[in-house]
Amino acid sequence: MKKFSFRLQKVMDFREAMESLAKDAYLDARAKRLEAEVLIVNIETRRAELLQEPCLTIEVHQAIDALMIRLDDEVRAQTTVITVLADEEQHALAEWHRAKQDFEALVKLSEKAMAEYQKMADLEEQKELDEWSTTRRAA
Repeated sequence: MKKFSFRLQKVMDFREAMESLAKDAYLDARAKRLEAEVLIVNIETRRAELLQEPCLTIEVHQAIDALMIRLDDEVRAQTTVITVLADEEQHALAEWHRAKQDFEALVKLSEKAMAEYQKMADLEEQKELDEWSTTRRAA
C-alpha cells in the first residue's frame, strides 16, 4: 500500500501559518494596549507626586495647577488611545480564533483521513494474511 499523504496538506500548512500570524498580531495588539495602560499609571503617579509637593508661593501653585491640567489632558488622550487599542485587540483576538478554527478543522480532517488510511491498511494486511494462510494449507 502506498504511503499516506493528506491531499489538503499544503492548505493545512498555510492555515497553520495564518493561525500563527494571527496569534502574533493579537499578542502585539495586547502588548500595545498594556503599554498604553502603563503610561496612564505613570501619569497618575506623577499627579500624586505633584499633589504631595508644598505650595509655598502663588507661582508654584499656578505651575502645579497648569501641570495638573496638562496631565489630565494626557490621561484623557491616553484613555482614547486605550479604547482604540482595546478595539484592535478584540478584532485581532476574533481573527486569531477564526484562523485557529480553520486550522483545527483541517487537522480533524487530516486525522480522519489518517484513520481511514489505517483502516484500509489493516484490511489489506488482514487480506494478505488470510491469503498467505490459505496458500500454506493448500501446500
